[in-house]
Amino acid sequence: TDWTTVVLITLYSLLKVSGLLLTELVVFPICCGFWLDLCSLSLFTSTFQHRSSFFFHHPSVTIFLYCIAGISYLFTFAMFVKVLREIVRPEVLFFLRNSDDEDFNPMKDMLEVSFFRHARRIILSCLAYAIIIGLTIYVPIRLLQYF
Repeated sequence: TDWTTVVLITLYSLLKVSGLLLTELVVFPICCGFWLDLCSLSLFTSTFQHRSSFFFHHPSVTIFLYCIAGISYLFTFAMFVKVLREIVRPEVLFFLRNSDDEDFNPMKDMLEVSFFRHARRIILSCLAYAIIIGLTIYVPIRLLQYF
């Protein structure tokens, strides 16, 4: 039973880390890219039906473009936070994880923290980015169309 326990723990850890990496590096950027597309439809005088038709005719191209758009937005936002950290006092952004912290080890974090806590973090990140994309893309486009 000792050998099987080690194998099961190793398999669980492998699946957990793989699933979290896939979610954070592929699924999350695709969702952000999709939300960016929805929020910017009126900017390109397009409709949801047109975009869904394009998706059904070219699904791999659409998913690739969503992934690229999402990664680009996430990278831009991360750079914005990094510049903001240099300008403001550290206490102002206490709620954001500091990527420059030497003590932070993402692989160790993925292994030690429970899956449900990671799931909660991912869901909260999705909500936060959905609000941020809405406020930085959708609202300005609507205001420009109004005026």
